[in-house]
Amino acid sequence: MSGNAAMAERKLRLLERAEARIAKQRDKDRKLSPVEEADKRLKDVVRQVTQERHVATVLETLLFVADVAEEHALPEDTLRMIPSILSDHMSHPVIVADALLLVGKASKRSLADPSTEGLWNVFVLSSIACTRLHKHEATLVSNGLYAIGQLAETSHRIKSQIVEAQGLETINGSLRLHPHDTFLLSNGLLALSAICNLPLQSLQLGKGIAKQIIADVQSIQHTAESLNIMTTLTELEPLLAHDPVLARSYCEAIGALTVSNTALSHDKCVRLASKINAVMSTKFHSIQEEEEAEAAGDQEDLSNQILSWNLESLKRSRVSPYDNWVVAHGALALGRMVLVPSTHRAAGTSKRFPYVTSDAQKQSAVHEAGAMAFLCFALKEFEHDKDVVLTSVLESLKHLLSLHQDNQKEFVSHQGLQRLTRCLELWSEDHAFQLQGARALKVGHVGWRLGLTVSRRCWRERMASGTDGC
Repeated sequence: MSGNAAMAERKLRLLERAEARIAKQRDKDRKLSPVEEADKRLKDVVRQVTQERHVATVLETLLFVADVAEEHALPEDTLRMIPSILSDHMSHPVIVADALLLVGKASKRSLADPSTEGLWNVFVLSSIACTRLHKHEATLVSNGLYAIGQLAETSHRIKSQIVEAQGLETINGSLRLHPHDTFLLSNGLLALSAICNLPLQSLQLGKGIAKQIIADVQSIQHTAESLNIMTTLTELEPLLAHDPVLARSYCEAIGALTVSNTALSHDKCVRLASKINAVMSTKFHSIQEEEEAEAAGDQEDLSNQILSWNLESLKRSRVSPYDNWVVAHGALALGRMVLVPSTHRAAGTSKRFPYVTSDAQKQSAVHEAGAMAFLCFALKEFEHDKDVVLTSVLESLKHLLSLHQDNQKEFVSHQGLQRLTRCLELWSEDHAFQLQGARALKVGHVGWRLGLTVSRRCWRERMASGTDGC
């Protein structure tokens, strides 16, 4: 019996070894997910002694992980290795540039998770430190500004950390040091916009939170003003007529610096609104040249290759010499410029009493700048570009037409009502767009009967279809 027991035990051990080999081979053959592959590659790099790492391998790994981070959220353990690589290779600008690119791409999906809040300060400090250390390396600085802007987009709470770490000074200094690198300038302006912008959606989180967010944004805008960032933007204005991407970024920055900003003088508001109006009405594109290039098969919109989170893969309209994205961003900037914190005692209690509202003095500045005429023109010029231009113009009109009768009269005199009616007819099946147009008309009292009719029609169609499409 003892011999049989020993034989059985031996067979059992052999079976266990065979199963272990099979499991090991299965794990080896199993294809790793992109996130697992990214984690594995970063660990392989970090485990090596810094001096023994091959630069090409490190760069390849960083770019691979950046591509993965753009589509997937990276786990916290993987994220912790990125600042480590930055500190290990601080003196190598090429590695630092790619690592900053990775920080920017990882921010949107990975660092937006509140559970990663403990890592925010590490990423902020390392990104700003690297950008300042290598301030003469244009590519690295551009990626650093991109990373700072993306971090600011992650959460409103991270903005104060960026300001405390001298992020605004870093952006301002970079813009002044590289005044002719439009790629870098665009990323810098977008980073500035992300830090100073008032997140209107976040104002719906509660009265106490909304008031704190508005106060924080005004404090950041005051800091930016004390650094003479407006002067820096003024110095960039001669470049705007030659680069539509830079012009879009400029409009974004102006909109962020002026929304809820009660410290701006009337004259400065007029000047900024006039500049935005001039930028919107710039003819950036030659339709004849584009048609010839397309016929030759050589057309390529290089302006859309800029590494910016809200400018990637944008397709502009090719039916107008004006740039549709410049018009859209300019219109939104004008609409945001006139918003100030509401002083109404019922502010925040309902949609009728929002936390921010239009200011008559700022509306007067936009009127003096003559911007309403081009907005009315845009309703006709881009009547088929609903998703980019029309929705932006309507959002702007909602703020510009309330309170100020001169803007309302100018809207009517420039055939704004007829052109908006035409747009509503063209896009009659888009309920959300119909309601957006109805709100603009009713708020401005320039077509309240038409607005009311559109709202009722949308409501009836929604009830008939049993959906919440509008």
